[in-house]
Amino acid sequence: MKATLLLFSLAGGVLSSCASESNEPTPEGITHHLKARVTGRDLGGLQAAFQIEEVRDYYTQGARKRLLTEHFSSSISNTYDLGTYGPADKVEATVGFTNVMASSGPAIGASTSLKLELMADGKVIASAELNQAKRGANVYFGPHLTGYTAIETDNL
Repeated sequence: MKATLLLFSLAGGVLSSCASESNEPTPEGITHHLKARVTGRDLGGLQAAFQIEEVRDYYTQGARKRLLTEHFSSSISNTYDLGTYGPADKVEATVGFTNVMASSGPAIGASTSLKLELMADGKVIASAELNQAKRGANVYFGPHLTGYTAIETDNL
């Protein structure tokens, strides 16, 4: 009887230790491949631009680093490979018409569009788009017409 109890006790201990090992999360091993896609048309006279910055490990007050800044005059269609990111990393991006202010600047044409999409592992996660409406999710004047979007890898 004592041998049977000892056997069940040992078996239970082995099973519980196996269960706890397989259920433990390992977030430090998770990575995501990020890209930015920028598309725009009929941008003449608006001084269209975009900027992308990153913060690696924002929990430890990581330094902000500018990855890309680009200006274009008529159109754009490009995808930028930003690289691989781990836990607690953040990528922020803005698109803007630096000639368009809240109360001044050139008129935005009906067919004008400037869109920035941030992708993680091939899937669009966040985006901002500027167009004739001058409004939308994450669109504001500060002081020029700007669209903002970001990805925090902890939220993927």
